[in-house]
Amino acid sequence: MAEPDIALKQRKCQNCGATISVIEPKCPYCGGFNYEGAKRKYFRDLYRIRDKLKQLEEIPTESYKAEVSVQIKRIIKILLICAVSIAVIYGIVALFFKLIDITDGFNQADPKEQLLWDRENFPMLDEWYEAGEYDKLLEFSYELYSADKVYTYVNWQHEDFIWFYAYYRDAKDAMEKIQQKEKYSSYDITTAIYGGLNICYNLENAGLDEDEIKRLEEYKPTMETLLFDLLKFTEKEALQLYEDALEYGFLNFEKIEKYASNVIKRLD
Repeated sequence: MAEPDIALKQRKCQNCGATISVIEPKCPYCGGFNYEGAKRKYFRDLYRIRDKLKQLEEIPTESYKAEVSVQIKRIIKILLICAVSIAVIYGIVALFFKLIDITDGFNQADPKEQLLWDRENFPMLDEWYEAGEYDKLLEFSYELYSADKVYTYVNWQHEDFIWFYAYYRDAKDAMEKIQQKEKYSSYDITTAIYGGLNICYNLENAGLDEDEIKRLEEYKPTMETLLFDLLKFTEKEALQLYEDALEYGFLNFEKIEKYASNVIKRLD
């Protein structure tokens, strides 16, 4: 039976040890960083920004011109230009502050420090990748965002691979809950679908190189079992959801989250 609210899922703060909701991006007691909650917030905010930008592109202008009388046409044009300019400026400012909010609380290393960090750590990351020690890479990436000063591996050549491996691991964790008949939340089902669709359908479209795709394809049979056996998807249904959720080469997490309610009903 699914949990009615993902907020019921809890974990301990790595900084102070307090019990907090898994969706909290920061500990409400000490302000410590919570990776899982921050990752969820990041994706939700990212997709909202994309949706807002898409809506901005679709705003009609011709409908306004029909209402403008000949006598005040010149004045209205000026007002429209001003209005559009204000809207664009407002949109840029809103987007800027939204991006600041996403990264709020991060003490980001400056470019020079980051470059030195890259030179020191990338050889180690390459060794783990070549050896197939992906869990080490994943754990290392989690630790980066809980440090006092945050360094990133965005310049590392296999950064996208780690994201896809993380999708797989999250889906695999949810899969084990379902198999063991443990309580699961709508977020668990969403991450299960998200990881399954990414591994089964999105590897060729995500900018991964041939070696990365080959490594990730090893997990495809497991994700097919998750989608088609445990979550009871048909191949047509899974492919349709993938196509509906695909935007700019990424899957829209919120669209999959909405669809997850249908999956939960047939699992109950």
